[in-house]
Amino acid sequence: MTIEQSIVQYLYKNKAVSLQNIGNFSIPEEVVIPYDNDSEITLPENAISFTYDAHAKQDNGLVHFIVENTKKIKSLAESDLESYIALNKQFINLGKAHTIAGMGTIQKAQDGTFTFAQAASSQVVTKEAPKVIKEKPKQNIDFTSPKNDTGNSNIVKFAILGLVGILLLAGLSYGGYWVYKNYKSNSMDSVAVKNNTENASKDITENTKDTLNKVKPVNAVADTNSFYIVIKEFTNKDEAESRMRKLNDYGNHFVVTNKDSAIFKLKLPFKLALTDTLRVKDSVNTYFGATGFGYVELPN
Repeated sequence: MTIEQSIVQYLYKNKAVSLQNIGNFSIPEEVVIPYDNDSEITLPENAISFTYDAHAKQDNGLVHFIVENTKKIKSLAESDLESYIALNKQFINLGKAHTIAGMGTIQKAQDGTFTFAQAASSQVVTKEAPKVIKEKPKQNIDFTSPKNDTGNSNIVKFAILGLVGILLLAGLSYGGYWVYKNYKSNSMDSVAVKNNTENASKDITENTKDTLNKVKPVNAVADTNSFYIVIKEFTNKDEAESRMRKLNDYGNHFVVTNKDSAIFKLKLPFKLALTDTLRVKDSVNTYFGATGFGYVELPN
């Protein structure tokens, strides 16, 4: 299930959803829209209302809904949702209307606020139904049957076979993990460098930890071999620093700097040849769920 589908289904189910820094959507209680339907339906006129709010907060209920339906950990669900909203808000601010299938279209008005036009119809993808585990029929035990002298030996055999199976599975799991770990390490070798805090710029936080499976980006210095990957921009410094601390708790070393007096950038520093920027950007964006938004920034 995509982030967009999650937003629509959550709105249909809970009658309200808030999109951070965009606004609030709601459906009257008397309007019932199936949120697990896979056929196209006609939306009642004016069923979905919208209130613009540039200071709208993160909808924790929506985050929990995404976690339940995608099985991702909460921090990744939050990151996916924030990246989706930030990317599309950027397009809206550039004058491009953004359509959410099953809800409607958001666009920027001349006064700088956002307006919303409801869609006429909706087709929501049905969630996968959980697999039903059926209980095996119970076998009748015949206590009149003769005693099996080989019962104990069979139990020992089954125990040995079970132990061998467990060891085999453990070996396969470790082998798979080892292959994955080495592949990840090799694919990121070109971006692994030592942390250099003595030449750090004033905007970069000291004493960062390893991230991206032992990838060690370093605080950038002002030369032609240093660059940043910016994965998100904020209009609130506290939100930017809160997001930075949350990501750095997992061993990353993001930093926050000013783009101007109103924009704060969340970015990751690297010291590599400039020819590596595209590959590094793609790897970082994929890893942190910022695909389509992240960009390269050269030092001043």
